[in-house]
Amino acid sequence: MYNTWTSAKGSKEAALKNLGKVYSKIRPTRASYQPYSDIYPGVSVRDGYNRRDYEALRTDEAVQGGKGLIDQIYDSYKNVGIVQNIVDLMVDFIVQGIHLVHPIRGNQKFYQAWWKRVDGYERSERIASSTILAARTIVQRATGTITVKEKKRLKKGQAGLDNTIPKIRKGEIPLKYTLHNPNSVKPIGGNLGLFAGVQRYGLVIPPDIVGIVKKPKTEIDKQIVANDIPPEIVAAIKAGNNVIPLDNSQISVLHYRKNDWEQWGSPMLQSVMADLITLKKLKLADLSALDGAISRIRLWTIGDLEHKILPSEAAFQLLNDQLMQNISGGAIDLMWGPELKLQESSTDLHRFLGKEKYVPTLEAIYSGLGIPSTLTGEAGASGGFTNNFVGIQTLLERLRYVRTILTEFWEKELAIVQRAMGHAKPAIVKYSKMTLTDEAAIKTLLLGMYDRNIISLETAQEILGEDADLERIRMQREEKQREDGRLAKKAGPWYNPQHLEDLEKVALQSGQVTPSQVGLELDPKKGSEKLLMDVQKTVPPGTKKKGQPGQGRPKNKKDSTKRKQKRVLPRSKSEQIKVYNWVRSTQQKITDVIDPIWLQLTAKKNLRSLSTEEFEQLETLKFGVLANLDWADDVSDEHIVFLAQQTDLTIPDDVCNLYREATLGLDKLTINERREMQAQAYLLSLEVENVEN
Repeated sequence: MYNTWTSAKGSKEAALKNLGKVYSKIRPTRASYQPYSDIYPGVSVRDGYNRRDYEALRTDEAVQGGKGLIDQIYDSYKNVGIVQNIVDLMVDFIVQGIHLVHPIRGNQKFYQAWWKRVDGYERSERIASSTILAARTIVQRATGTITVKEKKRLKKGQAGLDNTIPKIRKGEIPLKYTLHNPNSVKPIGGNLGLFAGVQRYGLVIPPDIVGIVKKPKTEIDKQIVANDIPPEIVAAIKAGNNVIPLDNSQISVLHYRKNDWEQWGSPMLQSVMADLITLKKLKLADLSALDGAISRIRLWTIGDLEHKILPSEAAFQLLNDQLMQNISGGAIDLMWGPELKLQESSTDLHRFLGKEKYVPTLEAIYSGLGIPSTLTGEAGASGGFTNNFVGIQTLLERLRYVRTILTEFWEKELAIVQRAMGHAKPAIVKYSKMTLTDEAAIKTLLLGMYDRNIISLETAQEILGEDADLERIRMQREEKQREDGRLAKKAGPWYNPQHLEDLEKVALQSGQVTPSQVGLELDPKKGSEKLLMDVQKTVPPGTKKKGQPGQGRPKNKKDSTKRKQKRVLPRSKSEQIKVYNWVRSTQQKITDVIDPIWLQLTAKKNLRSLSTEEFEQLETLKFGVLANLDWADDVSDEHIVFLAQQTDLTIPDDVCNLYREATLGLDKLTINERREMQAQAYLLSLEVENVEN
């Protein structure tokens, strides 16, 4: 183990020379180590350290490739709650409310029944999940023909078809979709298929299945091999072929962001697999730390070698008995002579237990999946608006991309059904949430652009995910039903469902038609009843008002000259209390009506954004509207707006003088105090006028 030397001549030199030989023979045993030695004469560089070096002796912690990567991803999906929750949430958003629609109602019932028959929603969910996790989805279509009776049941919306798949014949439709294990399908021909432009795929039969097919052991195995597995597959397996070619016309291979020169696309979770492995290791470290978090060692020493004191058997037995008598973990009382020592040690591994060490890893996982830290609910999560916006957009684009893949798959399948059934148009795939962004804002913007003739109706329908041809057919059908009376007339701000009734009313009022002409049947008058027209004819000459009905001042026409304001004065204290309550409630009503209009005129978001001058102008305007109202009138929103729009609106002198005298010398009044003074000035002006009268 060691070299030494003596006092003899040359002994020390020989030992040092031998040590030099030992140094020259020392080399690292790691096979991958290749030092950069002698880059320059006498200069060597130490090799680097990367992820591959770390994984060289830790194969379980290495990010695998090919089939191993898919296995790792599915293992993380099943065992890591973060991955499962995020993936399931993505899938739910992608397939939310997916259904089929068709312009012809009979055909729509057929497609809805077919959709239910093939488990369209569940298959869509599995396709989206496989595309996200494995970046590849292999769907095999099982087709079959249906009888005339079954076709009629489908058109009625009944999906009760036989679950068995009949023999394929002409006019067949898809009746079942099966998703293959991504690791069980491999490209046939390798890069040659990519070069040829037509990629073929084969189903890899697991070794255990191959063994059972070749030599079935139980009766059930024999029946399955003989009756359920296609004979050509059994023959191929027995011939030694464990890869069964798949018919390209019966399968659909969906890829997630695959380049043309790649066999498969890259899974979404591949970029965070290293972080997921680190997360698992951190949890294992917590488990290991828990085992030793409260470990404590106490060393009892009896005797002293330096002073040649050795314990006897009796001393060992006495100490052992005293220690064993205290097993509850409390304090220990010992009576002992000399030479008894105690050394105690403990661990601080409990400090390792905590969530702080998880934060960087979790942030890396969320960021890699396109989820901003502010949406994770993690304590201390932060991020600027730009970072959160980019993260949200990344997530939405990924969801939109997978939804596009899913939609294109079903459109291809619906085209097959359309040709088989002889329909003029295929069904359309729809979602309850067509856009994955703020739908309310988008719809409001599109409606405004359409009203201003900036975009066409067809463009608005396409952006909202509606099919323009389908909507046109539906609108024409509804219009025809309204004309036939089978559907109620449309009502709304742009449609008057009682247009003819209004015309009949005007004609009756103007005397241009008789009641019988508009279908109105009248009962005979009673003897004492008189018509208003007959009463008006009996009015003495000179008392009848000039002009004809309907020839007065046009509606909403403003006065050309200012009227003398009518003021109804309160007479009792109870009426004064009513006036005060009316003033306070009217002030709030004026504020509710005028504030939004004022903000719109000044292009400000809220009242705090107003300048001091703008705010004073607003309060003066509201005071002027209040002072020009009469407390006995029913104040409407239209009347408040009408007064506020008057260019010559002024505060009456009596109200203005009372308010000025009351606030003289008072500084820094709050808004509520100012409005209280205005209300008191309005009330006092009524009392003064009452006294003067």
